[in-house]
Amino acid sequence: MAGGTARGGWLRGLTPAGSGLVLTILVLLAIAAALTVPSKQVAQQRADELRQASALPAAEAGDIALYRKIVARVAAGDAYYRAAVEENRAHNYPVKPFVAVRLPTLASIAARLGDAGMQAVLVLLLAANAFAVPRALAQGKTAIGVAAATLAGGLSVMVTDAKYMHEIWAGLLLTLSFALWRRDRWWPALVPAALSLALRETALPFVLLWAAFAAVSRRWSELAALVALVALFAGGLALHATAVADVVRPDDAASQGWRGLLGPATFLQGVQMLTLLVVLPEWIAGPVVVLALFGLAVLGGRQGAFAFLYCLGIIAMVSIFARLENWYWAALTLPLLFAGLALAPAGLAELIAGLRVRRLAGRNGHHG
Repeated sequence: MAGGTARGGWLRGLTPAGSGLVLTILVLLAIAAALTVPSKQVAQQRADELRQASALPAAEAGDIALYRKIVARVAAGDAYYRAAVEENRAHNYPVKPFVAVRLPTLASIAARLGDAGMQAVLVLLLAANAFAVPRALAQGKTAIGVAAATLAGGLSVMVTDAKYMHEIWAGLLLTLSFALWRRDRWWPALVPAALSLALRETALPFVLLWAAFAAVSRRWSELAALVALVALFAGGLALHATAVADVVRPDDAASQGWRGLLGPATFLQGVQMLTLLVVLPEWIAGPVVVLALFGLAVLGGRQGAFAFLYCLGIIAMVSIFARLENWYWAALTLPLLFAGLALAPAGLAELIAGLRVRRLAGRNGHHG
């Protein structure tokens, strides 16, 4: 097992007062998060605004319709960059700076595999996650819970449009990369990480965090491989920028920028809309995310620290940079984030046990 279980680690070293403080903080964070989750009406209103800004009929507007059209044109023989920029332009979407245009990887693969093939690959990826994540994080009954939570966090793959959402692919690949990492056999984890970078540049924080962990641990060969991967990615991104520049016109729309400063509400909304939580009241997503982060935090070891910091980093990224319509960035943490839900009960049990120790100590002191 690469990580550990939630029953060990720093929780057992807490004093009774420390256990009470952590429990209090958890409750307050859960309440605050529950009050932060936006309603579905907010997302729908923003989607309607974006459709109205497009010159296209409602049925042909929106991100998914855009990606479908690009894939159809590439499958018909059009060059990707010409198709992507022209369709962005038709949807009144920005094409400047170059990162406003998606990398060509997913559209090129989709044009070859077709809808059925893409859907099959997504389902296989989720199955691989449900197999690999428990092996990396837990043992026994807890592993079964981790597998179930992983599936629950990745069931968006069953939605018809999921195959066109770059972040869903990236999230599945990054979770698989995380699960494949072993201290003595880390290189297989490079493959899904590299694929995720090829699909979506927002996968870069995962690789950079991995490199930071390797540097701190003085794992130089691992660090060298990650630096090489980032260098290859930078080269590919430069080629992408050049290709976009070749077809962009001076009067094309530029992005509004990515400094939404909306706080965690957008991330929580994304988790609510991308998981089984979509059938429950919106506010539940807040406490669920808090519990999932807690579960990862109490896991311990390299894997627990990595998963917690990665998910927290993506939450920070979304909180600072995302706009209302970027709620799908939350998929970058899924299904990894949900694995923490299966680890949280053991952590809560440790905290409650710590409080009982204090009560028992008080009774013994009183009778003495």
